[in-house]
Amino acid sequence: MFSAGDNSFGQFGDAALLDEVYQSNTMIRAGDFFALMQLEMVAAGEYFVLALNTQGQVYGWGANKYGQLGRGSTSLTPLATPTVIESDLTGRRI
Repeated sequence: MFSAGDNSFGQFGDAALLDEVYQSNTMIRAGDFFALMQLEMVAAGEYFVLALNTQGQVYGWGANKYGQLGRGSTSLTPLATPTVIESDLTGRRI
């Protein structure tokens, strides 16, 4: 996965890169976690990312101030690593 810009809310999915700013596309490795996730689709918002894998699991990371990570709560503390969003979509093909 590639990304560019500001990572102040963990939106690169790698806590080691928190607060880094990249001016051009940068390979985001996250400990090769993204390769293990078998991502099928990725959607990025202003300060967060959602991803769907081939098994139907949805992952979210980054800011959650308005509940955009679907965790049932809001928080000013960002998720700096991809976290499965528990839902009734797990295991379903979308």
